[in-house]
Amino acid sequence: MPSRPSLIGLLLGMGCASAATAQVRSAVLVAIQGGPAAGSTISTVNAPFVDNAGSVGFVASLADARRAIMRSTGGPALVAWESSLGLPTALTGGESTMGISAAGGFIYSPSADGRDAVYTQAGLLLAADDPAPGFPERFVTFCSRPRMIGSGTAVWVSGTAATQGGASSARVFYQSADPSNPSLTTPLLASGDTFAPGLTISASGIGFDYDISENGRRIHELLAAGAPAASDECIWADGVLIAREGSPAPDGTNWGPFGGVGINNNGDTLFAADTTGPTNADQVLVLNGAIILREGDVADGRTLGASVSALAIDNHRNIVVIWTTPAETLFFRQPDGTTTALIAVGETIDTDGDGAADYTVSDFNASAVIGPGLDLADAGPVYLHVDLQPIGGGATLQAVIGVARPGGSACRPDYNGDGMLDPDDLSDFIACYFSLPPCAQANYNSDAAVDPDDLADYIADYFAGCV
Repeated sequence: MPSRPSLIGLLLGMGCASAATAQVRSAVLVAIQGGPAAGSTISTVNAPFVDNAGSVGFVASLADARRAIMRSTGGPALVAWESSLGLPTALTGGESTMGISAAGGFIYSPSADGRDAVYTQAGLLLAADDPAPGFPERFVTFCSRPRMIGSGTAVWVSGTAATQGGASSARVFYQSADPSNPSLTTPLLASGDTFAPGLTISASGIGFDYDISENGRRIHELLAAGAPAASDECIWADGVLIAREGSPAPDGTNWGPFGGVGINNNGDTLFAADTTGPTNADQVLVLNGAIILREGDVADGRTLGASVSALAIDNHRNIVVIWTTPAETLFFRQPDGTTTALIAVGETIDTDGDGAADYTVSDFNASAVIGPGLDLADAGPVYLHVDLQPIGGGATLQAVIGVARPGGSACRPDYNGDGMLDPDDLSDFIACYFSLPPCAQANYNSDAAVDPDDLADYIADYFAGCV
């Protein structure tokens, strides 16, 4: 097997290709409070979500009270849709959780004519007081925490009641493979379902904390009906109970409350939890049932504290997690265990590329309580919802930024993330690279641009056979 420099020279005639080194404090300014949008200005932004082809999307509120779906493929975000386009349905408000598809689709959760709803590029999908799909003589009470995968399939959590306008007495996890046809909405999970031997889902037991992979694998936090409060929280993935509050953890303690879950196309599961261990070491991060980081560990020179705010995993088993150190810090963990601190609250960032600091990061706004605060594609920046303080003074501004992941250090030629290295990966990458414009996922070395280095690095890794 030739070395990488000789292979690159053979394929491209350009000598040795080198991946650009990611700058920890460099960031792409995707959107910022006060920036222009759809003839108005941005009032607030929300958590960013990716489509795994390199695009990022989020819900923004505008100064004129409209909501906008904004999207970016690496630079400043543009308005893809705004709520006045839904008229005559009056769309107001909107949760922070949303989703986008590779073909430009989206889902978010506004109020539609005063009813809590889920709304997509095809129009109104479901709203409070509608008949509950799959449950005759029951009615929807709310629609919340919507997500969308690259294919356009949408999922969300709804409450149901026995009477129209009644209080929620059960929850349902819904899926719509075709949002343009609301009649095809189907329940995937509901209160009363048995999810493990002897365990059924309680009336409010379908938690808002869940994740879905690009190929439809799911992980949920569920509550067991009739169980004591100390043992009712469960983590369930692809039909299997993988952890239960009060049951044994792998370190000899017992699981405590959970917070934050993730899953990828290969079925790798990720979650954060407290344990019954010593209070200075009880917060842990768990991959495929094994504790990989815990409170008190030192990661990239920083001691992990007592709180995990958000987490995500990609199809190559890269992980991002926001952990207090004591300042909130965004870490990127590679499959070999290398863990890098990308950015922390209190640090400065350069957003215009001149090498000088433009803002101080004053807060991370990610929170597992209000929705998944992180989402991670297989390539490209790690996107964050933050508060920024301009250098030199001024009001704190909400923003969405992109921070480069560690570049050139991970060999990951399984481009489509299906767990196999085969010709499909090579053809998919080449098609992505040579598309016009090239798709953002072709930025294989995760630097600032799609360029010949990406093609050279990918082909070298592909023929090296590393995974």
